[in-house]
Amino acid sequence: MTDTPIKLAIAGAGGFAEFISDLALREGENCQPRVQLVGVAEPDTTTHAARLASLRQRGVRTTPNFDELLADPAIEAVWLPLPIHLHRPFAERALAAGKAVMTEKPVAGAVQDVDAMIAARDRAGKPAAVGFQHVYDPATALLKRWLIEGRIGTIRHATLHACWPRAVQYFQRNRWAGRCRLDGQWVMDSPANNALSHFVNLALFMLGPSLAESAPPQRIEAELYRAHAVENFDTISARAHLAGGVTLLALMTHACAQRVGPILRIEGTHGSLAWSYEQIEVTSRGTTERIVGEVDSSKHMLERFARLVRGLPDERRLVSTLETARAQVLLVNAASEATPIVPVLPAQIRRFDQDGFTWVAIEKIEEVMTQCAARQQMLHESGQLPFTRPSGSLETRDYRQFAGPKT
Repeated sequence: MTDTPIKLAIAGAGGFAEFISDLALREGENCQPRVQLVGVAEPDTTTHAARLASLRQRGVRTTPNFDELLADPAIEAVWLPLPIHLHRPFAERALAAGKAVMTEKPVAGAVQDVDAMIAARDRAGKPAAVGFQHVYDPATALLKRWLIEGRIGTIRHATLHACWPRAVQYFQRNRWAGRCRLDGQWVMDSPANNALSHFVNLALFMLGPSLAESAPPQRIEAELYRAHAVENFDTISARAHLAGGVTLLALMTHACAQRVGPILRIEGTHGSLAWSYEQIEVTSRGTTERIVGEVDSSKHMLERFARLVRGLPDERRLVSTLETARAQVLLVNAASEATPIVPVLPAQIRRFDQDGFTWVAIEKIEEVMTQCAARQQMLHESGQLPFTRPSGSLETRDYRQFAGPKT
């Protein structure tokens, strides 16, 4: 292993890009190999003037021109904490310039964009990874090995449910929040393709047949609902049919008053795996083992990426690849093509102001989703919400092109 640090550049200075640059500055010296943040590209030099000045004081070069950093032969890798619709074009430019790439989650808004990124990576011969941080947690590698080894027997089904409140102001924070498409690029921003995409990806990754594979859906049943004044859905009930008869039921909403989960439960013939932020439990033939996961796996993600850039093995941590992350995008795309978005009845929506924000919540949604998860039901199958409709369905065995949401 060379002692020469990996010279890293980041696209962006605000939002999540600020978190990533702070991560590199704080933890880069502690990684093996070391990581040195040498450049940040931010075109909005007015809004981020103070941040850019702070970075320069810490020895980081700043420029409004991303291509200027790509032209620097000393830079080995770039991190792209950008809006969803910019992941593909920036990744393609970086790979063409001979840089390794870490793109933020979700990897893209459409499967064809992911496939284009895979092709760009293969042409360049450089590694590309995705910032689904829970994949990099050493606990994930341990749990997935147990599943592959049959610790809980043959997997039958899995359930993911999460209620994460998001205020009206959340959807007003930028041009792409809650949108399906922007500037000619698919965004498909929704609970399943942004804030909760981590957990959709984690579920499909854990259900994959090997350490390097996710489980791509072969058929999707979906119900999509909207309570907020946004273009895309804010509530989803979906059942993904995977290889071997395994199903994944996903229930997620931003139109709620209380936070629930995320809770991922995988059921096998001899036991179960239950994952949450609070605890991870694996039960097999009546014996329960508790595993300590990490809420913040960002340091692991940074170091795993560094080792990927240098081609170094890593037995402790797995990596989120473009291929594994594609399964999550496929689920979101197929759900949107399978069924139209149904507006929630006004009588079923509660609006209230709290802590300076305006919240939109579907009545009883937390209770109903928890019950549906326990009973393996989609929302309309519960019969408890009058606005729900039977699901639409789409075969996805050879899904290559997202044509847009069903209307």
